[in-house]
Amino acid sequence: MKRNGILFLLGCIMAILLSGNVNASVKPNGMMYVNTKYVNAKITLDGNSVKGTVEAEAYSRCSISITMKLQKKVSGSWNTINTWTLSGANVLSLSLSKTSSISHGTYRIQGIVNTGGEVVTKNSTSKTY
Repeated sequence: MKRNGILFLLGCIMAILLSGNVNASVKPNGMMYVNTKYVNAKITLDGNSVKGTVEAEAYSRCSISITMKLQKKVSGSWNTINTWTLSGANVLSLSLSKTSSISHGTYRIQGIVNTGGEVVTKNSTSKTY
């Protein structure tokens, strides 16, 4: 009987602790984001044209800024060949899409998003033309 009471008490404590941070997403290192709900970076190729998109979403209205970098892999390192920025105040989400002409090589999109002071960097998959 004592064991069941202790397990019940531990379960209640865990429920209370877990319910305290409902609006949070998990960082890659296991820490929690309070403002940032979602960040995504994607790349699509169509012939010698590349389209990059970075999307960000917040839990509540705040300032969001996006820096999107088109990067090409050269000798094993990613070199930035173009950069675009967009920002919004008092917004829930923001999206930046741009198209650029490219030469043969391997490319990715890097998105750097600041959501209410939280900075998140997200890389797309790489694509080869």
